[in-house]
Amino acid sequence: MAKKCQILQKKSYQMIKVEVRKDSSYLIKKEKIVETLQSALKKNDPSSDLYVSVAIVDEKKMKDIARMFLGESGVVHNVLTFTANETRDAFINPPDSLQDLGEIVICYEKAESEAEEEGVSVDERILELVEHGAEHLIGIHHD
Repeated sequence: MAKKCQILQKKSYQMIKVEVRKDSSYLIKKEKIVETLQSALKKNDPSSDLYVSVAIVDEKKMKDIARMFLGESGVVHNVLTFTANETRDAFINPPDSLQDLGEIVICYEKAESEAEEEGVSVDERILELVEHGAEHLIGIHHD
């Protein structure tokens, strides 16, 4: 009797660790941010285990970040991304076995006003910004 052989294609899924920091008054659930970011990064088939941190901040903090890292005064961006080499020692360092992609920083108030203008929920707008930030971290940029 001939044995049936089943060939299994092994899809290697890498671990993508996401750390989210936000004020408790920002109602978006951390789990949604983690799922969106992991999904966006997995689309690009990462070759190693990854670490990404996400911070949801207020306008004052976003202005401080823009001044400190971009030399801009009084500018409130909706999202900024910083690769690991841009932020060495300025943000949280990942566990040793993970490749640090960097940090995504989103301004809650800016996302909130954009959501209102676009007629979408704040959650939806923030998740769009998370995906956009992920693209920047892996080298996909817009014109």
